[in-house]
Amino acid sequence: MSNSNETSALSQPADHASVGLNVVTTDIGELEDYTVTDQVLDLHNTVSKNPRTTAIVNSLVKHAHAFLRETMPTEAEYGIGLDFLNRVLKAGAMQGFEEFFNLTASLGVNTILDELWAPRPKGCTPSTLEGPYFVREKVPVLPSGSSICSPETKGEKVFFSGTIKDTQGNPVKGALVDVWQADGDGLYDVQYPNKVVDDRARITAKDDGSFTFRGVMPIAYSLPGNGPTAELLTALGRRPYRATHIHFHIDAAGYESLTTQIYPSNSIYIGDDSVFATKRALICRIAEDTDVASWKKMGFEESEVTKCGGRVWVWEFDFVLPTPEECEATKLALRKRLAMRV
Repeated sequence: MSNSNETSALSQPADHASVGLNVVTTDIGELEDYTVTDQVLDLHNTVSKNPRTTAIVNSLVKHAHAFLRETMPTEAEYGIGLDFLNRVLKAGAMQGFEEFFNLTASLGVNTILDELWAPRPKGCTPSTLEGPYFVREKVPVLPSGSSICSPETKGEKVFFSGTIKDTQGNPVKGALVDVWQADGDGLYDVQYPNKVVDDRARITAKDDGSFTFRGVMPIAYSLPGNGPTAELLTALGRRPYRATHIHFHIDAAGYESLTTQIYPSNSIYIGDDSVFATKRALICRIAEDTDVASWKKMGFEESEVTKCGGRVWVWEFDFVLPTPEECEATKLALRKRLAMRV
């Protein structure tokens, strides 16, 4: 009869049983010798059959181990960190993982991923975060010049005028422009209990690439203030506010889709947006219009403007879309540039 040790040895996969590994023989401070980091990497390199998984995990291990050696957390600090991550995951599970999104976004992780996944050629409108509130279900498809909000929506009035062109300056025909935004209370329609579709639409651009719509002036809103991410931002002395913005997703045949956010030049949080999604190329020209005749040309009734501040904020922005081939060339150049840094 085999004893338990023999059974355990026989049950090991052959690949693992035959691996001869070095043993950690040095103190963690003597980094010129063989360390636990080397042992982990050697094990992965020896037994793994997936090169890409091995490369990703080994890079994570090296950076994580270097982080611990650099910061030298106490046992209590490490426990606080584990508890923090556990609370993030629990909050995320209850909120549809919104809390985890807020954490990674507030540390700039999501913006880096967006820059890696969707780099744009020079001169094109940059991509930025989609955010958690993009939906397509029941969203109305409207012609250029329409209103995307209901008459009851809170906020001063906005008239947005945009153009869509290619990298050669030619108009992009047949574009569909998804638009969604927060209202004058800093809330999206999906955050209200009734979840009635409001402050969002799909606008059909004209053949000359132009489009306009009427909306309300979104205000800067805070990330949720009662979760682990808010606690971290407070501990860091950071403000939790998003810069004022309107979301866009543009689709056009023959061109790379674009997901981005446009920021009015008067937003006070452009410099310290809580999720690092602001970029200079996404700051929009904005002007205050108090002329009644001008309001009517935009499609507003005088009464609806006067009861909401007595002015219309006019936004103007020119979008530039690349072709898939132009984007692919940019991605290849980025990969080569990053590979040279490793």
